[in-house]
Amino acid sequence: MNRVSQWALNLVTGIFFFIFFLFVTFPLDTIVQGALSRVEKISGGQYRITATDIKPSLIFKSSFKNFQLHDLARGEDVILVDFPEIKIGLKYLPLITGKMQAHFTVKGKKGSMNGFVILSKHEQRLRVSVDKLDLQNVPALSKKLKVEMNGQIDGSINLKIFPGEPQDNTGEVDLKLVNFKIQPTQLTPFPGLDIDLPETLLSEATAGQVRISLDKGKVRIKNIKLPGPDIVVDLKGVLQLNKKSGFSKLNFLGTFSLSDKVKDKFPFLIMIDKQKNEDGSFPLRITGNTSKPRIQIGDFDLSSFQG
Repeated sequence: MNRVSQWALNLVTGIFFFIFFLFVTFPLDTIVQGALSRVEKISGGQYRITATDIKPSLIFKSSFKNFQLHDLARGEDVILVDFPEIKIGLKYLPLITGKMQAHFTVKGKKGSMNGFVILSKHEQRLRVSVDKLDLQNVPALSKKLKVEMNGQIDGSINLKIFPGEPQDNTGEVDLKLVNFKIQPTQLTPFPGLDIDLPETLLSEATAGQVRISLDKGKVRIKNIKLPGPDIVVDLKGVLQLNKKSGFSKLNFLGTFSLSDKVKDKFPFLIMIDKQKNEDGSFPLRITGNTSKPRIQIGDFDLSSFQG
């Protein structure tokens, strides 16, 4: 019995010193840095991650300060997200096969987010829970819309994306938009027409809503709702995906209305005044390809203004 006990003690001691030696000598900094740079390769050059003050960990989540995710598509460098701190629990074995898997927890400038991501050349998965995350952490949205927006996001995102086979994409997006507003800005809706837009409220305590599903190559807009008061929107429809994104087909129906404050800045709206519904809202239809959508307000076709 003593020999068995001694053998067991030697085994445990050996394992302990092996693990201790592994912790001391394991090149974790190099592996974590390599994993970050690998994101760009795995995504086909579309995404890049940058961060400062990296504190790697083999068992616990590694910490990254000033974490940014860049979109490099179309020859631009667009910052999609910008977080003061993010903690990532990276799975190291899948890196051998060219796949990145990680759990993450985000501390935003305001609000937080946590989830799970898988990145490979042929498949991308994202599962996220969002808690009052401030739009300051998502600068890409303002850049895409070409207006500065403020507000908070609550909800969840669960996506499975196949970059080369969009018909296989699946997922659900269910978000609430709280205190959404457009900051004062200058718009140029048509060449030669500049408009100074005041602060515009899209939602207040009553949250806006975005509910979207992906299935069999279709993005179904179950509901995009902005309660206003300055811009009120209610939109539903389908986006049929195409491998060439510019040829994806739109078919959206809905309504919108504007406050007097916003109407006063768009004097040409008198041209569509006769298109109003009985409740004062305007009927809206968006069809065609994403590269050249056709926008109709009732019987009035905005395509003639698109050049």
